Amino acid sequence: MSELVASRNKRKKTALLVILISFLSIVVIGIGLGFLFYVHSFERAIINGSSMSPTLNSGDQVLFKKNAGIKRGDIVLFDITNIKSDTTGLLVKRVIAVENDRVEIKDGFVYVNGKKLDEDYISGKQTEIIYEKYNNLVVPKGTVYILGDNRQPAGSIDSRVLGPIDLKRIKGRMALKLF
Repeated sequence: MSELVASRNKRKKTALLVILISFLSIVVIGIGLGFLFYVHSFERAIINGSSMSPTLNSGDQVLFKKNAGIKRGDIVLFDITNIKSDTTGLLVKRVIAVENDRVEIKDGFVYVNGKKLDEDYISGKQTEIIYEKYNNLVVPKGTVYILGDNRQPAGSIDSRVLGPIDLKRIKGRMALKLF
């Protein structure tokens, strides 16, 4: 009789062990798949500087969705390496216009396709032209026109300095401000 009880207890322990190992395996696989999804779908960035102030401030952490469609108003992370001879690194800016849009800065305001933008998110009262060659232009195919939200003098290096940005340089679209 005691052998029968011992055998049942051993089977219960074995069954519990199998359940525990199965559960842990599912958890580990889930964490691994979640990590792979995160690595291939998102990029995290820490904001350095004030070019996107007041929307994003230095030290803010932001998640960018990779391979996301880009539209006007999106905040994007992009690579500026070698756009100009001395540029390197990643920047975060707002998409103001997409391919085939006409962008013009006039009287301190930004116009896209002849319509003045309502930019309640900017810092500074007006947007200045920095290089005339990057003003009053049609955004070429495969590029976007980007501006920082900080429009105070010397507040942002953006398409007013760099020209339209090739879509291939964009690493992702802002999905979430973490903190």
